[in-house]
Amino acid sequence: MNTIIPIFLCALANVAFARDPPDVIPQQICFYDDKTYEDEDYVYTGPYEDTGCYVYWCKNAQIQPKYFIDCDPPPIPSCPKEFTPNKCCPKYLCTEITNHVPQTKKCVFVRN
Repeated sequence: MNTIIPIFLCALANVAFARDPPDVIPQQICFYDDKTYEDEDYVYTGPYEDTGCYVYWCKNAQIQPKYFIDCDPPPIPSCPKEFTPNKCCPKYLCTEITNHVPQTKKCVFVRN
């Protein structure tokens, strides 16, 4: 016995197969240093660049700078810097130089 499938059911079945899956928002992830980061996650702090460091994050599947950390300038331009792991700003090694500031004399006028 042959089964006859009405045409309108076939059409409905074809429409069902042709339909796209529901909208899926692709996951925005980044890969850095063998790790996976989700969108808007902190990734790392960049190296010191004269006045501070950039902080990088995962945004739209790309690692991008988010903001800049401003470091204090050295007390004197030739002051040597010491860097601590996982910290952006250096420590300046010139305390003995800055503590030896020549004193100036002030004149005070007193009226009688």
